Amino acid sequence: MVAIVITLIGLLGLLQSVNVATEHNLKNQQRDEAVQVGEIVMNGMMVKPIDTTFAEYTTYTSKIRSGTGKYVVRRTTSDMTGDVKLYTVRVAWAFKNITSTHEVQTVKAR
Repeated sequence: MVAIVITLIGLLGLLQSVNVATEHNLKNQQRDEAVQVGEIVMNGMMVKPIDTTFAEYTTYTSKIRSGTGKYVVRRTTSDMTGDVKLYTVRVAWAFKNITSTHEVQTVKAR
């Protein structure tokens, strides 16, 4: 009987570690996708003429495993000097009510 109880406690601990590993894996997948979204948006901004105006906020939805990931993308442009602009793309997403962000910046000149 004691051996069964000890084995049961060990198996419950193992089950909890599987849940933690799965949660971290999903969180990393969302972060990797946010990085991809940021790079795609930045590349789209870079191929346009420097005088192009962009919508400040957009959203992207993706399907991760059996759920969906929602990313809010904020694009900003700042004049640096003369014909040089700073492009910034900030991607935000929520995982278990905690908001995370990823930011990409680059400089474009005429």
